[in-house]
Amino acid sequence: MNFLRKLSLFQKLLILLLIVSVIPLLVSGYMLITINQEGLQEKIKELHKEKAQHMAEEINRFFGKVQLNLLTSIQSWHLSSLGKAERQGLLQLTLSQNIEDFRIVSLINLQGEIFEPAVYLPRSDERQNLPMKNEFNIGEVDVQNFYQRISYDKQCNENVYYFSEVYTSAARQGVFMIISTAKCEGPAPNQQLLVAAEISLYQLQNMISNTFVGRDGYCFLVDQDGVLVCHPNFNRVLAREDMKSLKIIENLLKKNQVFTMNYINKRGENMLGTGAPVRGLGWGVVIQESVRDAFKSVREMQIVASLITVFSLIFAFIVGFLFVRGITKPMSAFVEGAKMISKGDFERKIEVSSQDEIGELARAFNDMGEGLKQRDIELKKAYQQVIHSEKMAAFGQIGAGITHEIKNPLAGIIGQAMLALRKLKDDSPLKNNIQLIKSETERCLDIVKNLLTFTRQEKAVFEPVDIKHAVETTIRLIAHQLAIRGIDLQTELKDIPGKVHGNANQLEQILLNIIINAHDAMEDGGKLVISTACVDTKWAEILITDNGPGIPEEIRTKIFEPFFTTKEPGKGTGLGLSVSYGIIKEHNGKIEIDSEIGKGTTFRILLPLKSEDELKELEKERLANLRKEAAGKT
Repeated sequence: MNFLRKLSLFQKLLILLLIVSVIPLLVSGYMLITINQEGLQEKIKELHKEKAQHMAEEINRFFGKVQLNLLTSIQSWHLSSLGKAERQGLLQLTLSQNIEDFRIVSLINLQGEIFEPAVYLPRSDERQNLPMKNEFNIGEVDVQNFYQRISYDKQCNENVYYFSEVYTSAARQGVFMIISTAKCEGPAPNQQLLVAAEISLYQLQNMISNTFVGRDGYCFLVDQDGVLVCHPNFNRVLAREDMKSLKIIENLLKKNQVFTMNYINKRGENMLGTGAPVRGLGWGVVIQESVRDAFKSVREMQIVASLITVFSLIFAFIVGFLFVRGITKPMSAFVEGAKMISKGDFERKIEVSSQDEIGELARAFNDMGEGLKQRDIELKKAYQQVIHSEKMAAFGQIGAGITHEIKNPLAGIIGQAMLALRKLKDDSPLKNNIQLIKSETERCLDIVKNLLTFTRQEKAVFEPVDIKHAVETTIRLIAHQLAIRGIDLQTELKDIPGKVHGNANQLEQILLNIIINAHDAMEDGGKLVISTACVDTKWAEILITDNGPGIPEEIRTKIFEPFFTTKEPGKGTGLGLSVSYGIIKEHNGKIEIDSEIGKGTTFRILLPLKSEDELKELEKERLANLRKEAAGKT
């Protein structure tokens, strides 16, 4: 008792659980083993007896089939009316009809003299599908051996069958015996002849070899002298091994019933053997299996019972340990969770699934953490929105100032360029250069206007736009820059029936933004493919495909946001794609992106096509709106 007082509650509970769980299992395991062991052993012996009896019956059926086949073949013979060639034909027919079992067939008289020479060579096509082709390698020595082994009674009668002793042939790799029976109707009056046939025991050998008896057991067949007839190890059969030294063979030759016994085999192993006599021949079938393997299920039961006990001990220990920890662990988790929340980690959860007071406290604690997490997310979103609003407001102010600061110098450049064009002759080499200066300066003015459009201070003028021409114009502007970077530019520009109602400069700016992004992404060169097509007669499609590094999936949804950029500081404003997205939406179009890391990116732009009548109607509306605005100002 003093010992128990010194133990903690945790230790006392564990000991109690171990006693309650282990003692019943030990008692039940012992009863299970002792009560069922004999029953299991008897069941195994009965199974062996059934298998041995079945094998003996199969062997009897085999010889019954052989006798019936021989009888069926000769019962219609009328030898008195047949010549020598015809009798040979009958023997050949008998061999062919029983090719699976017969190897040699012959006719002799009761004095042992050959009446018709042996027939033993079936047609080549008949031998093709036979498993034991070596058994047909029959020579004169085999034929002489056949005649010497024929067993019969000189007073034999019809329908009485005689069997010779079993013999083997190493050359033919087979086991044989001879069956003979009388055929009384000979060519001469009252002449008695004997039909003899060599039987192959291949089917019995195959059946014995394929009989499964546990892991290390097997089946074999012995004759009336205890000599092997069939065995899984065919070399032992060819050697005609004598098995009488085994106790089970000695008993088998004496008894005329199925029995089971334990004995020691030639290798000194303790075996469980079952013998079954083959009636009519004096042979016997033996099924043997090591006692270790035969009664393996009994040992497995013992092992299982032991494992159950061990695992029960472990289980009881784990249950007790978890029971005590179930009370103390949540308290520790509350303390740790409070510390983590104080550091700003609101993902911390108290994992308690019980429905008691501790469970309610844990759920309340988790709800508190989730509420704090949501408030933190909302605060961060509000903070980002404030920053974004400030940026947009500042950008709008800067954009308005830039417009006034840049427009006048650009207008001056355009004016000077126009004056220069008027003074130059048509064939002057400078004319094209000055014309390019004028057009590019005009485009700069349009870019400033687009910037104001983004800040909602100006509205672009829409007019009919040839998409193919807009793409070609953009390509001319950027082609040289792409070539310097080592980018292979390929175009597939198809004519598009119809035009887009929009602003050409804005659309060219969209293309330029996307192409420049592709240019920056392919730092070591690459391939850029630009194509145009008409989709469903309703849409103008522009595809811009590069084989750059691709865009990660997690940022694809952000690339059209203002000020979002993946470029290094100072190399990008984050406005290009956001401006492009706004322009496309203003044109009632669509922009899609398909990208795969390591393979490249494709931008797909769809713009609605308008017919000539629709374009004229839209132009009328634009002019009418201009007149209304002018009238309102006056």
